[in-house]
Amino acid sequence: MPTDKYWDEVNNVWQKIGVSPSDLSDLAGEGRTTETIKGNTDTLATHKAETMPHKFADGTKTYRWGLKVVNGVVTMQYEEVL
Repeated sequence: MPTDKYWDEVNNVWQKIGVSPSDLSDLAGEGRTTETIKGNTDTLATHKAETMPHKFADGTKTYRWGLKVVNGVVTMQYEEVL
């Protein structure tokens, strides 16, 4: 069981970083109470593995896009989603 000294130190850390424990309860956002660290890690890994994980539309067509490095320069790659 944590001691009073432990909780004093925890509260000191909260004060140093300028947040309170109640601030953290809203960190995930409205309706995001079922997400897990593992699930978010898996989602991020899948996203990073995709070559073009993002989408945008120009009004009539939809494209998927991503970034890659070519000869040390970051470039955008995209293609129309059919």
